[in-house]
Amino acid sequence: MHTLWTRIKITLFISVVCPIVWADEPQIRHGVLLEREGDIQVQGGLTATYQNANDKRIEEEGLVSVDLVAELPVGNGIVTTYAEANLSPRTNGISNEIPEANGDAGTALDRDGKGRLQISEVHYSRSFGDNSLTIGLLDPDCRLDSSRVANDETRQFLSTPFVNNPTIAFPDYSLGACMHIERTSGRPGMNLLLTSSHGLADNPDVSYSELFDIGASGKGVFIGTELYWQKARNIWRVGLWQSTADTSYIDGSGQVDDNYGIYMSSDHKLYQYQLNIRLGMANSDVSEVSDFIGLALETDVTGHTLGAALARTGVSKKIQAKMNNRYQSELYLRYAFSDGIQLTPSLQWIKHSKFDTGDEERDEDMLVFSFRVSYLFQ
Repeated sequence: MHTLWTRIKITLFISVVCPIVWADEPQIRHGVLLEREGDIQVQGGLTATYQNANDKRIEEEGLVSVDLVAELPVGNGIVTTYAEANLSPRTNGISNEIPEANGDAGTALDRDGKGRLQISEVHYSRSFGDNSLTIGLLDPDCRLDSSRVANDETRQFLSTPFVNNPTIAFPDYSLGACMHIERTSGRPGMNLLLTSSHGLADNPDVSYSELFDIGASGKGVFIGTELYWQKARNIWRVGLWQSTADTSYIDGSGQVDDNYGIYMSSDHKLYQYQLNIRLGMANSDVSEVSDFIGLALETDVTGHTLGAALARTGVSKKIQAKMNNRYQSELYLRYAFSDGIQLTPSLQWIKHSKFDTGDEERDEDMLVFSFRVSYLFQ
């Protein structure tokens, strides 16, 4: 009989692991300028996750991820290089069969769905007073739809709808630019994003040659604009986005159109409680996900962190096949074992995974147990 550890498939995922902060504090994430000086900086972490579902037809899965990012001050800015590598996830494992259950799985795969080593980001960030500009190969969600409560799958919620709004059709790592304009007492802050519509993993061969072929047939640009307001411990974000790539109608008519949408995200803090609210809508003619509403709560419990979240993801009524809206919740408790090590057991409930109604391949309602170990270092 194989032991648990011999069944674990190692996934190397190299990225920055860092806290999410209030709107006008520096965000230690790729694509965002870090306010620091000195020689090259290296940050990283290790995340090991084990998941098991009550549907025994879906295999349990263990994944290990290692995160690493290097930053080099150049002039008035910083050059950031970010690499990641994944070994292949299980074909019948949870991350493939229930993709909404693990936002940290399978981020570096080849055209056959096999894990690989890749350079995911290389970009230059420079400050202009309190504002900053990032140009290069970057993560398109570097500034849009961020949250203090639900935005980090390595420390907070594992469920994908509690990391980013599922109505936003973010490209994968893509060539482009991201501008952050700091708020003032008289006006809101603004985040502007312009990238190629097709990131590294969005192309058929998942190759760098395709990534740099930004004028290929069917490709376009991804544009995002977000305004944010901050008052005391409350933040409101409202954004618009559009992808001009040729996207097929989901009714099978053969027509193509742009995908676009609107979203809102707000964080609120009261005593030891922090609440995030997310709303979103997309073009239901071409987007399988038509609308979204999610609530996430985080609070301190005797020095540790308790998180609870609930979401409804609406499916487009233009789809011909019978599909149902997806409902999802997650409960986790993160133990601060030491300064650098955190242990996080969690339980997820998912109804209509992949918008399916439940059949011989999966249950309509599923429970997923997860146990995550995170180690941060720099």
